[in-house]
Amino acid sequence: MWDMPPIYRTLQERGIRSTDLLRCLEEIQFVNGMQDLLLELARRGHEVVIISDCNSVFIGHTLKKAGLQDCITDIYTNPAWFDERGRLRLSEFHHQDWCELCPTNLCKGHVLQNYLRKRYAEGEKYLFVAYIGDGQNDFCPCLCLDTHDLVLPRFGFDLYRTIHTEQSSNPNNHRLLVRSKVIPWETGFNVKRAIFDEIRRYK
Repeated sequence: MWDMPPIYRTLQERGIRSTDLLRCLEEIQFVNGMQDLLLELARRGHEVVIISDCNSVFIGHTLKKAGLQDCITDIYTNPAWFDERGRLRLSEFHHQDWCELCPTNLCKGHVLQNYLRKRYAEGEKYLFVAYIGDGQNDFCPCLCLDTHDLVLPRFGFDLYRTIHTEQSSNPNNHRLLVRSKVIPWETGFNVKRAIFDEIRRYK
C-alpha cells in the first residue's frame, strides 16, 4: 500500500469534493513568465515533458484551464481520479526501491532516463536537455544529465540549496555530482532566456 502524502489523506477525511478542489486549483497563479515560456517552447516545436510528484488531476486541470495542455509533450505523474462520491483518489506512478534520493512512488531520474532512451531509439537527437526544478526530489534527475545539458534550479528552493552546497564544497569542480551547466532562476523569463541563449550557441 502506498503511503500517500498527508495532504491527500486529509482531503479524503474531510470529505473535500471535486468542485472544491478544482476551484482552488484555478486560483493558483503560475510563476511569472512560465506561461510565456511554455507557449514559446511549443511554438518553436520543442518538447516539454512534465515529471511531477503531484498528480494527473491537478496537473491536467491546471494546464487545461490555462489553455496550455497542447504545449506539453508528455506528463509523468501519479494517476488520480475522482470516485463516485467526488473524492480524490490516487495511486503511485510506480513503486521503486533503487533510488534513495526519491520517494518510493516516483524516481524522476529513472523516468527521465527512460524517456530519453525511448526518444533516442526513435531517432530523436537533442542539442541539449534543460531540466527545470525546485524540489529536493529534482536532484536525482540532475545527476543523469551530461556536461552539455542545462540544470535550472529555482533560486532559494531546495534544489538550488542542494546544488549550491555541493558546488561550494567542491570549489575546483572536482568530482561534482551535477556535471551540467547550472543556471538558477526566479521567473519563467529567466528560464526562457537561458534556454534560448543556449540554443543560439549552436547556430
